[in-house]
Amino acid sequence: MNHDFHFLSPLERRCLLVAGMAAGTAALAAALMLFDDDGRTPWFAPGSPMASAAEHCERPSAPEARHACLRRIAAASAADAVALAGR
Repeated sequence: MNHDFHFLSPLERRCLLVAGMAAGTAALAAALMLFDDDGRTPWFAPGSPMASAAEHCERPSAPEARHACLRRIAAASAADAVALAGR
């Protein structure tokens, strides 16, 4: 078997390095984006009014519905805090 080796020029090596780094960064960013929205379940201090309101979010069987319910309560709490700060 005759194998001819072709050595890359410095420019080709740099281009391959940049392309490899870009592909790795894109793959890592895509993987992190999958967990970004799912992992943001709001947490409420025990005994707070929002914690008692969040108790009814346990009823939905689908985790997506539970997360959406908790996010709505957190958004309402944030809106109340902004309204109180504006007074």
